[in-house]
Amino acid sequence: MVAADFTHLYQQAVADRKAQYGPEHPKVAAALLDLALYLKEQGDKASAAGALQAMIAISKEPVARAEGLLELAALTGVYREVPSALAVLEKAAVIAPSRAVALNNLGTAVEQLDPKLAERLYRAALRAYRAASTDAEYGSVLNNLANLLLNTDRATAAEPLCRRALAIFTGTLGKEHPRTAAATSNLGDMLAAQGKLAAAETAYKQALEIDIAVHGAAHPDVAASREKLEALQAHRKETGR
Repeated sequence: MVAADFTHLYQQAVADRKAQYGPEHPKVAAALLDLALYLKEQGDKASAAGALQAMIAISKEPVARAEGLLELAALTGVYREVPSALAVLEKAAVIAPSRAVALNNLGTAVEQLDPKLAERLYRAALRAYRAASTDAEYGSVLNNLANLLLNTDRATAAEPLCRRALAIFTGTLGKEHPRTAAATSNLGDMLAAQGKLAAAETAYKQALEIDIAVHGAAHPDVAASREKLEALQAHRKETGR
């Protein structure tokens, strides 16, 4: 069954707001953003980019314009405006929770190019989710930030973030879930980087058990988990640690 296309309704909303409020009113900008996000979901990136560019062009409110620039960067893969747009959000008292997923995804996209910028994006996403959140997507941001800290030689700072992400995944998704397995394995990496090899081995064993339960013994993720565990065990045997 072909999904219904509601593009015309979003376009009509833009036209109606222009007629009611004028072509550069904030409510027109908001309607253009809604249109862009819908077009993005439909896979029409070119039209979504056009709607975002129109939204940015009329946005007078700094936070709204910054949100549009970040959405456009995520859509097009052109990141030159990201630092300045992110700086606006960082100064804002509140970041809308609806922006959290986009900030997290953008952080993932730029991490290899600019780890410092990715860290800022992840931290902004955490602010948007609020510190008390137990949502699985909040756990994903924590996990992403923890991995970034690990990859930039900050394993000690990464560990508590990873433990919090793991607790969220276990509580919301259950113990036998791919995200829980991945976070458990990541925790092992952070423990190993700090020289806590016995604790790391326990984490790797737990990750392997979860992967087997989730995927079955022949899955590639199981092979990867087993290889990681066996490598650590060999290292401990060689070093007596």
